[in-house]
Amino acid sequence: MDAVPVVWVASVDAVAERSPQADRAMEEWGRAHGILLVAPGVVPPRDLPVDSAVSDAVEAEIEHARDATSAQDGDASDRALARAETLLHDHPELPQGAWLMAEVQRGWATRWARVPPRDPERAAAAWRRARGLDGGREAGVGEEAVSAVDPDVGFALTLDGYGDARLDGAPVAAGAHQVTVTRSGRLVWAGWVAVTEGATARVALPEIPRCSLEDFARVRLRDRAVLAAGVGCARWVAASPAPDPGSVFVSLCAMDRCGALVEWRVGAGVPPIADRAEHPSRWPAWATWTLVGAGAVVVAGAAVGIDAAAHSGGASVPPFVSGGLKTTSGR
Repeated sequence: MDAVPVVWVASVDAVAERSPQADRAMEEWGRAHGILLVAPGVVPPRDLPVDSAVSDAVEAEIEHARDATSAQDGDASDRALARAETLLHDHPELPQGAWLMAEVQRGWATRWARVPPRDPERAAAAWRRARGLDGGREAGVGEEAVSAVDPDVGFALTLDGYGDARLDGAPVAAGAHQVTVTRSGRLVWAGWVAVTEGATARVALPEIPRCSLEDFARVRLRDRAVLAAGVGCARWVAASPAPDPGSVFVSLCAMDRCGALVEWRVGAGVPPIADRAEHPSRWPAWATWTLVGAGAVVVAGAAVGIDAAAHSGGASVPPFVSGGLKTTSGR
């Protein structure tokens, strides 16, 4: 018999609750159709690690730069700010990365405003870049705020793969901005993206292992129809408990397309294709797996991939735009 993963789904706001009779009906359906039902594959999660020591090192460099600026030591200030900026570019996964980068830019602004050789234009540009990263703040002791604000830019962010993207900054001004992408609460991609007027940045996420738990994470049931956007598994089965504990609703699916749900009852009378002697009755392995309507997997260890076009070694994947995700700043 062909091994086909089965996914239990429920309505968008409800958990799929099944009885042993429903599991029995599902097992009978599989035998009658020559299908060996199996659980979706499990792939160890791979989320981006965040090292708090990096942010500590950045903050230390910012403090060194402030001290050097106060002492009118332009060379020491330049070196400290350059080290801090390099660390942040190398570690875009830091949750406070945009805020820290804004403070680095304010460090540059103060250095160019107060330490020879002074450069008021560079100081003003750095202060505006800081505002574009964290929304701005009042000037501190020794800082000179710039009242001018860079105009917002129209900018689109598109994902190849699915995830929830976050772009720092309010407003979104031209320059480098931190972008992070999460799936089910896990950080899967982070990078600094150059934002310019009318530009479109495309982030390529790795292809999710097909027929894995992560592949089915967004499966929904709405108005007796199975919604399977983005599923890459070539052949799988969607099942949903029926009001009668001894029956289930079943649909055969191919990738993101599912047929109509058909009710199947225990002992429905269809001659089984498989020999029961070869597969004795037991609690099937797939019976311990389920999905909730919100798309979260009720089992630890959902598969999460990590990659990006902006990072070296990024995997090439078929384009799939997650809901046409677009981050655009309007005026």
